[in-house]
Amino acid sequence: MPREDPKPAPDDWAPEGPFDGFEVVRPLGRGGMGRVWLGRDALLDREVALKFIAADSPDRAARERFLLEARAIARLEHPNVVAIYRVGEAFGRPYLAYEFVPGRSLDLVGMPVPWHRALEIAIGITRGLAAAHRRGVLHRDIKPGNVMLTESGNVKLLDFGLAKLVAESQAAEHAAAGAASSAPPASGDGAAALGRDSILETTLPAPSDALAIQGSLTATGTLLGTPIYMAPELWAGQPASPESDIYALGLVLWELCAGEVPHRNLGRDDLARAVVTTDLPSIASRVAGLPESFVEIVDRCVRRRRADRFADAEAVRDALESVLALYRPFLLDGEAGTPKEIDPEAQLVASSFARVLKKGDFADTFYERLFGIDRSLRQLFPSDLTVQRAKLSGTLRVVVDNLRRRDKVIPLLVDLGRRHSTYGVKAEHLDTVGKALVMTLAELDGESFTPETADAWRGAYGVISHAMQIGLAQGQTTVRSEVGQSPLVVEPIGNAAAAARVTEASELSPPPIRWVTSGDATLAYSIAGDGPIDLVLLLGGITHLETLWQHPAPAAMLRRLAAFARIIAIDLRGSGLSERAKGTIDDHLADIRCVLDDVGVERAAIFASGDAAPIAALVAATHPERIRSLVLSGTGRLEPSELDTLGEELRARWGEPVFVERTAPSLASDEGYKRWVATTMRLGGTPKTGEAMLRDRARYDLALLLSSLSVPALVIHRTGDAWAPVARARALAERVSSVTYLELPGRDHVPWAGDIRAVTDAIRRFVVMPPAPTQARAFTTIVAVGADEGDAAVIDPILRRTFAAHRAVELGRGRAAQFDAPVRALRCAKAIAGELASLGLRVRVALTAGASPLDGSPDTLLEDAMALLAAAEPGEPRVAEALEPLVAGA
Repeated sequence: MPREDPKPAPDDWAPEGPFDGFEVVRPLGRGGMGRVWLGRDALLDREVALKFIAADSPDRAARERFLLEARAIARLEHPNVVAIYRVGEAFGRPYLAYEFVPGRSLDLVGMPVPWHRALEIAIGITRGLAAAHRRGVLHRDIKPGNVMLTESGNVKLLDFGLAKLVAESQAAEHAAAGAASSAPPASGDGAAALGRDSILETTLPAPSDALAIQGSLTATGTLLGTPIYMAPELWAGQPASPESDIYALGLVLWELCAGEVPHRNLGRDDLARAVVTTDLPSIASRVAGLPESFVEIVDRCVRRRRADRFADAEAVRDALESVLALYRPFLLDGEAGTPKEIDPEAQLVASSFARVLKKGDFADTFYERLFGIDRSLRQLFPSDLTVQRAKLSGTLRVVVDNLRRRDKVIPLLVDLGRRHSTYGVKAEHLDTVGKALVMTLAELDGESFTPETADAWRGAYGVISHAMQIGLAQGQTTVRSEVGQSPLVVEPIGNAAAAARVTEASELSPPPIRWVTSGDATLAYSIAGDGPIDLVLLLGGITHLETLWQHPAPAAMLRRLAAFARIIAIDLRGSGLSERAKGTIDDHLADIRCVLDDVGVERAAIFASGDAAPIAALVAATHPERIRSLVLSGTGRLEPSELDTLGEELRARWGEPVFVERTAPSLASDEGYKRWVATTMRLGGTPKTGEAMLRDRARYDLALLLSSLSVPALVIHRTGDAWAPVARARALAERVSSVTYLELPGRDHVPWAGDIRAVTDAIRRFVVMPPAPTQARAFTTIVAVGADEGDAAVIDPILRRTFAAHRAVELGRGRAAQFDAPVRALRCAKAIAGELASLGLRVRVALTAGASPLDGSPDTLLEDAMALLAAAEPGEPRVAEALEPLVAGA
């Protein structure tokens, strides 16, 4: 929370007592934005921070702007943004009630910090800021004092946009008092040094002649923000933008790494001149040992020209997360910023390779094994392999020697992957090369190639595969030709993680089961692979994480996915090792978010098959800030008549290989597969839960959810799918033109049957380099309430309290609020109707849902809700037809 200020406030104003259900406990501090008290929410019995805006009497327009922006911030609901619970007015002043976060602000943390800790903090900041930018909300005052580090080390952003109200209000007061003057105010002294916490919160005059650089730096008006972190264009009087937020972010990163912010000792005039006319030097010139990719990000954030910076926080976040993905194998899980102790493993690899090279025939043996496995690869190489042998040995030597020097080896491997992608290198080539490499090492190292040595090589391969996969993906976007060079010169290490799996000794084993609590339920999940992309796996029907690896077909699919991604497989509630109790669609939403939080994943791709597709689509549509892309396979809504027939067959044949002929025709004669299906069904569910799952998931309108997406989506369907006719998938693609639709040959419904390679290759291509999002929107549920104005004194406090208790965001028009969970919205609507009915007040309540813009108010949805409200009767809430399937039975 904001640090306490031992200095007395310039006035003795304080809240006069309890208000709007809040009790004032004690002051926490004050700053340019306002005064903060620790409070208690009497209804929900939780601590809150209560911030009253500093201006005593902001004008009506300023208040309305503040309330509008504060509501937009409240809709963020992001783990890296301090949550706003209430926006209101009391004692003649606007106030915010928001999350109380025990911890300390970043300006109280000793700097500099290690670069990997700076990277983690930066990712937390940009994740929160990206969620805001997606909704059209600017921060306007990013600085260490507005970044909170919680007691657990997480990052939370404070004070979005509040500088705007303060400055506008004080400007209005200044003008009203006739105080305009050519002399600069004390807080903006042109000579005094501006500290990193100084904030310009007053009207500034036109600049002095000394600042008339490239024209006037600013017209008479208000500068918003803390000068030391302000972008050049802000000094020139231009409006704030995502790029100006990025500039301030870059300076925070600079300060984290270098220990101080540039220009820290300059007065206002000198600071403005330096910022506007001089480029900052590269952070690498001040701090040694930073990874080049990290340096490029910091330097780009603080470019003088706005157009040279990242366009928004989402682009910065993606770049930072790519760096983290490259270096993640070097960090210990659960110990943020702590370098992994890889010395013993690196030494084993180095010793092994040294022994192999001493034999003198490493490259010859490798190429013999390679061409023995796949003779067709020989045509990719020149007839004389002399140069290729030398390059192979030399490249491997460099990589092995630098396994402990991540700053050197990873950029090298990224570049190798990028260059070799232009030669047409394919995933199957890399698998073959990797197999030849493992065989060569095991053969030449002999008895010294112990299980410990093999494990060390696998660890090294995991590191290498991160970088090579990124490089290959990057190279796919560039068309180049380099004559005279052969592919696969140094590629034997390119897909080492996948290569290591091709032998029995190094095959990917079933991962351990992990557990997380979501509400009152326990969820089971597992993690396989260590690729640079996090991929959540949701499989349709009855699942069981342990049996998933017990047949070669699904295990082969998982191994191929794990070659380029870290697979997070989940047994959905009601199935497998997770809670068997039936859950609502809201429960599934919360469950997947809990798993992502437990793993420590901010953004992931999702691959869902069959009837799990609507759940995945709702997660992506509701929380686009957590999902980077969505891939669905085998979609298709079953008809009611089909459900009756299938339900009867399911009850009659439970525990047998039921439906195999339709879900996996290519494996229908495989007795081992049929036994595996029967075992999975017996262990993963019961006839009752199986039928309930079948019927519940068939209700959801996938087209409605996909129409609300802002993340890129791919729908894969096989032309002869015997379970879900392809005509239904085609009709879905016609209804939702924004998704990418791909048909593959085959009759199998489950993705692990038939041509597995075609499915996994399509997934890999899409999630590694998804198309850019075209719209900024999210799936939202609206609750609107209609009542007589004469009852407002009774009704409005109940609405505010009930909306807050159900984590809703009140809208500025009418008695309405929006929700990110449809069942919670319905329960709120029922609670409102029930409580008011008990008081003898019969009100009308209506609910609707659909796509809402992230950067504005859901006006269209609100109009729909109001139209539905006009037709509603007092009593039971009226639910829009499109929403009914999602809340049925809640």
